[in-house]
Amino acid sequence: MLGPEDGGEIKLADHLVDEVSQLVRGQPVPGEKSTWQS
Repeated sequence: MLGPEDGGEIKLADHLVDEVSQLVRGQPVPGEKSTWQS
């Protein structure tokens, strides 16, 4: 895994923001559906 000094945390945050934004629009997130099903 990349450390904060490599921008790893920023990329992870951007990924999560993108997922949430897609969920808010009601669009499924490819490859991540199971993550949001409890």
